[in-house]
Amino acid sequence: MNLKTVTITLATFGYFVLPAMAQKGFTSKAQAKNEMKNGVKNGNWLEYSDGTGKVVPDTSAPYYNLTVYKKGLKNGLENEFSKNGKLICSLPYKDDKLNGTAKYYDSKGKLTGETSFKDNNLNGVQKTYYESGKVKSQTTWTNNQPGKTESFPDSK
Repeated sequence: MNLKTVTITLATFGYFVLPAMAQKGFTSKAQAKNEMKNGVKNGNWLEYSDGTGKVVPDTSAPYYNLTVYKKGLKNGLENEFSKNGKLICSLPYKDDKLNGTAKYYDSKGKLTGETSFKDNNLNGVQKTYYESGKVKSQTTWTNNQPGKTESFPDSK
């Protein structure tokens, strides 16, 4: 492989693959470092929550979040888990604001819903799913205002 091919390959990896990996967040408590840099959260963090979204110091709390911080702001996916390690939801953040499609799961790990956000506002399509995986309903949102809602039968 010549130098030009290696350079193009590395550039492509850095441009396409690394941002995608960062967007995925992380899913293991062992990957959390809970490091402060210049007095603010940075990197992979493990935090416990009480079910209302409030972070608590109690490690026996019913939920825990694995969150990626950059310069004190949430950036990337925040994955929330039940105490027993089941993924409940994945929330996409950019500069501490919900941006992208949040995904919600049941206790069996099946996708139950998706909600689109832009700058902390509901924007785009919100979907709920039947256990079969088919769309149950969808609502179009614009700046936190609901638009048309459609419901669909579960034809198995």
